[in-house]
Amino acid sequence: MLDKLGYFAPAPWEKALTEFFKETRGTNIARWLTGSCAACIRGIKMNPHDMDIVIDFGGVNEITDVFSDCLIEPVVDTNGWLTKDSG
Repeated sequence: MLDKLGYFAPAPWEKALTEFFKETRGTNIARWLTGSCAACIRGIKMNPHDMDIVIDFGGVNEITDVFSDCLIEPVVDTNGWLTKDSG
């Protein structure tokens, strides 16, 4: 993970995005792709090292359940610092 964050190794973001949508298919999680991956799927050449996905506040518990086996840090209330919750 740190190699990808530091651009020492490529991040397989296309595969990760596909898997994310497979895992969340059939859920009630409202989601929106943003950041460098969103730019890439629109044809802008970039080298993403992560995926930025915004979800509706109502989906926090459900997404936590869906990805409980691979969460790096929990979704926590940020007291409105930038968003309602972050994780």
